[in-house]
Amino acid sequence: MKLDGQVCGLQYSKQLKEIGVNAESYFFWCTDDNRTYYVDSPETYPMDAHYPPPKLIFNAYTVTELLGLLPHLYKEESIDEYNKQSTRYFPLTLVKHEGRYTAGMGTEGNGSIGFFADTAADALARLLIHCIEQKIIDLSDK
Repeated sequence: MKLDGQVCGLQYSKQLKEIGVNAESYFFWCTDDNRTYYVDSPETYPMDAHYPPPKLIFNAYTVTELLGLLPHLYKEESIDEYNKQSTRYFPLTLVKHEGRYTAGMGTEGNGSIGFFADTAADALARLLIHCIEQKIIDLSDK
């Protein structure tokens, strides 16, 4: 698999930056003087010696890095018909089915959320974007 298939895509990297995600990543979406985008790491620059050095544009998060930003359990609190508070926990899931990935939380029919993509990193990036925009998680401390 090519490196750009192992990190979240350029569009999701851009969205994550726009909503304030600035966590560390090993890889970055870079550009050269021709405005061609590619994935690279400053850690490997002396070894692969691009001239001039790549311009780091957006963090290109790997699956492992995205999993570290997402909650492993989604907590849902509600009041039942007897006015009793209940709490349910749903695990984070990442599933590959027929060549596509689904990243989600919850169970079918119970307020679940899930996002499809061609790569695991894109599915997780879409889930992370949704969780931040819906204020399910707050990454201000990361």
